[in-house]
Amino acid sequence: MSWRKWWQFGDNGDNTLTGSARGDWLFGRGGNDTIHGNGGNDRIWGGHGNDTLSGDDGNDRVYGGCGDDTIDGGAGNDYLKGGSGVDTIRGGAGNDRIKGGCGDDRLSGDDGNDRVYGGSGDDHIDGGAGNDHLKGGSGHDVIHGGAGNDRIKGGCGDDRLS
Repeated sequence: MSWRKWWQFGDNGDNTLTGSARGDWLFGRGGNDTIHGNGGNDRIWGGHGNDTLSGDDGNDRVYGGCGDDTIDGGAGNDYLKGGSGVDTIRGGAGNDRIKGGCGDDRLSGDDGNDRVYGGSGDDHIDGGAGNDHLKGGSGHDVIHGGAGNDRIKGGCGDDRLS
């Protein structure tokens, strides 16, 4: 199988990259990119720009970048990390680890027993269903546990916990 089936690189324009049923490594670089991992345990990097990143099936690792990104883990036990922009991150099904970045992020664990950590911005964190561990960062965060037996901890800012 050609290496192109495993690795895909965008350029500085607006790219659409789609992975295969195997574990792919997808790099968006510059521009406002749309990247879908599809099946397999994928690694996805958004890069600069306002990107839409989806791990889909598999246990994926998805990294935002400098823009205002939308990240969806999909099915599987995923690791999702925002960047310096204002990001929206959804864990989807599975037991996910989600980390916000520097912006005022919206972080949602959805289904599963998730670990969600805010960053330095004023974040909105929602655990969703499952027994979650939720922690704010240094900003003024709003943290909601949702269904399940959750552990909630604020951070350095003036936080609202429920």
